[in-house]
Amino acid sequence: MAHGLLVSDHILLNDLYHFNLKAYADLGLTRKESLDEALQIIDLGAQGDLIITLSQVSGRDAGLEITEKLESKGVDVPVIVIG
Repeated sequence: MAHGLLVSDHILLNDLYHFNLKAYADLGLTRKESLDEALQIIDLGAQGDLIITLSQVSGRDAGLEITEKLESKGVDVPVIVIG
């Protein structure tokens, strides 16, 4: 089973994405509601096979910050930015 990182500060969407991605894509997810926590996961190299994020998390450009972090670490992981 593939594993991914979901970054979203929207509680209802988190549950919806988690349930549907597990049921239809057999994708396990680590959920983080804080962009800082997600960036720490990337620092540890534990982001998994895919990152899904809302474009804005707590007023910050999550897509940009995540891709910059991945590039700085030389990590090639697909990022899906929603919104």
